[in-house]
Amino acid sequence: MNSSEDLLNHPVISERYFFPRSGSPPAFRDFVAPDGIRLRCFEHRPHPGAKTLIHYHGNGEIVSDYLHDFVEAVGGLGVNLLLVEYRGYGGSSGRPELAKMLNDVAVVREGCGLTPEETFIYGRSVGAIFAVEWAAQEPRIAGLILESGVADPRQRLEIRLAPEDLGVSSEVFEKACREKLDHQQKLSQYFGPLLVLHAAGDSLVEASHAHQHMEWTPGEDKTLVLYPRGDHNTILEANWNEYLGHLRDFVA
Repeated sequence: MNSSEDLLNHPVISERYFFPRSGSPPAFRDFVAPDGIRLRCFEHRPHPGAKTLIHYHGNGEIVSDYLHDFVEAVGGLGVNLLLVEYRGYGGSSGRPELAKMLNDVAVVREGCGLTPEETFIYGRSVGAIFAVEWAAQEPRIAGLILESGVADPRQRLEIRLAPEDLGVSSEVFEKACREKLDHQQKLSQYFGPLLVLHAAGDSLVEASHAHQHMEWTPGEDKTLVLYPRGDHNTILEANWNEYLGHLRDFVA
């Protein structure tokens, strides 16, 4: 492998870590990456001049999963919404390649036409990887929301693969993760508002990940909510009213 980016784009990571599905939203906004990949996102702007919530969904999900109740509910909070699709997911072209997906954060950030102060960045589950990357690239955002978020991507990768599967040593794999996926380092310069939402009994991404994100973010305006109901994939439906209340308070 020539670089950390090459290693994180390895086909084994693409095949074992990501679970893409197809399905394009009926209305969409495309962002085009430098390699020609189209990211087929969805934009809902019922409030001209208001801030925008930019949402990165979880693994195994696609933008179309959020087009009904979630879009309406977020619009009811008085903000606009941009649902970001990953390469290889939904109606986007290409295939999931981790380093390229990290680079796609800048494609959307630079192409959305919004100032940092106009944007709330929201990452659910694996989407936290890309939300944290956005906050690292532009720490002046209006706020960062991490829901059921992965704090240690290296640990999550090692659940599904070993460095030997990629043809490298543990030291080389650790170096690549440290260079590209270190949330502690990325969050160290983010002093803005933070909202961390997690199911206390999350059986897939343990609540310790929520505590790590809280610990690594140095600002004082941060809130951790651990819901007693729901699991990793049911946190929203199990806590619908409370969840939306916490979002409402944060974006207000």
